[in-house]
Amino acid sequence: MKLEKLFNMQRILDERIEIEHPPMDGEDRFQKKILALQVELAETANEWRGFKFWSNNQKPNVIQYDYDGTPHYPLLEEFVDGLHFILGIGADHHNEHIENYDYQPVKRTDVDTIEERFSYLMSDVHAVNNSYDYICYFNNFIELGQALGFTWEQVIEVYMSKNSVNHARQDSSTY
Repeated sequence: MKLEKLFNMQRILDERIEIEHPPMDGEDRFQKKILALQVELAETANEWRGFKFWSNNQKPNVIQYDYDGTPHYPLLEEFVDGLHFILGIGADHHNEHIENYDYQPVKRTDVDTIEERFSYLMSDVHAVNNSYDYICYFNNFIELGQALGFTWEQVIEVYMSKNSVNHARQDSSTY
């Protein structure tokens, strides 16, 4: 799957945010994006609920309904929020190799459980120092989504929708 369109969409949003919310002197936006990604991964894990051995409810929050019956997909939406930051990190720091990046699934043999996948992604994000490491990290993120039961088509659909929501938030200054 080619990801150029997603990287470009994220780049446009990030450039808009940079203009409307310029960095302060000494501000490290890269580190803030790393932290934001870790937060989104934690929020995804929270919606997955599988690590909550103390709870009687370990079923993932796959779908919820608003008071008016509108469905929401908390687990998928949190996962896609993480995708926004991964794309932004890649667009900022690994341009030379991602423009034509074509994801190829790779079955990892060293990570068996969803818990291990979350732990790996949360801790190894700091090791994304070059394009090769970034691509490996991105692959692992996609594989987490697959392990959570998402199709790539679902992820793309929700990403496109959330990207529009993020632009609307910038329009209305609600964020």
